[in-house]
Amino acid sequence: TSSGKVRGIFTSETVGPCSGDGSDWGQSWTTCRPQLHAAGVGTYLFEDACENSALRPTTVTEETVYEELQALGSVFGVDVQPIINDMKADFDQAAGLVSSSMSGAPLKTVWLDCVGRCCEVPEGHEEQVFVGGGTGAPNMLMQEAGLSNVFSDRSGNWVCVNVSDVIAADPDVIVVVDAAWDTAIDKIKWLYNDEEFCHLDVLRAARFVSIPFSATTLSPRNGPAALDLAVAALHVRTGSQTESRESGVSSFSPYFLQYHTSCQLCPLSMQYVVYDDATDSAQNYNLCTTTSTMVAGEDPAAVTVTSTAMETNVEETNADEAIRFSLGLWFWAAIGTLAALLPSLS
Repeated sequence: TSSGKVRGIFTSETVGPCSGDGSDWGQSWTTCRPQLHAAGVGTYLFEDACENSALRPTTVTEETVYEELQALGSVFGVDVQPIINDMKADFDQAAGLVSSSMSGAPLKTVWLDCVGRCCEVPEGHEEQVFVGGGTGAPNMLMQEAGLSNVFSDRSGNWVCVNVSDVIAADPDVIVVVDAAWDTAIDKIKWLYNDEEFCHLDVLRAARFVSIPFSATTLSPRNGPAALDLAVAALHVRTGSQTESRESGVSSFSPYFLQYHTSCQLCPLSMQYVVYDDATDSAQNYNLCTTTSTMVAGEDPAAVTVTSTAMETNVEETNADEAIRFSLGLWFWAAIGTLAALLPSLS
């Protein structure tokens, strides 16, 4: 990379130097794609990640996913139409599920990708968070799931927005990206430790949906992921129970969230939660001892929390790992797509 660190199999030492036209990806990343091609190693990036931003689609849509699958199918000589048909069915079912369950009312949604470190702001300026914008895969997934992206008017796959913008939007649901280096629960705990966020109904009712980082880019996984987004969003909003497609997208056990927020500024109070988890219970967790619990209308600054319980320790890793535009991401997305295509080869 431009910072001198090495990621992946190919480096300047093996196929480089990786510099020059086509090797610079934005401000931070350096790829070896031209050098790999010169060495006889073909590479492929989904079009929304192309180094030349002029070649990227203006907005990622359902059709963008199908075009990418068809391109990969052509590369490997595989008929991808059955996969595309399945995805279309999932997309249609997801949108219809939310529309009918909410009687046409929108489910305002914020796609929370990163907090605390991904948006650099000058000292003295308002804090920002990294969210799904209006032109990338996150927006496409929300749209196909029948969810209303609060920041659909912001150009970009992901964008930095002021915390006050999220609070003013008063979302019904927050979709939280889960990654090994930046877990969903860490982001949720950050929210429950912020005075302004503590006033939101979405926090009081713990209306969170978790989506794996690996499911947030273009792939055959998008269809099941969109359907599971719809199922999970309705579950935390209305308490409905619908079988998921096991895409990795899910809601949380409210008892799990109660445990992890019990030491925060505004611990979760179960009285506002409309859903349950029959496989879990409060007895499975050792909560913090609190002298006060925040309720509607209470000033979160007045809440006193005394921590007496052990909390799960999450290993700290290099913040650079949170950078979204990694060539490796698109490589593994292509590998995942190929894996989905392999049954067609037998």
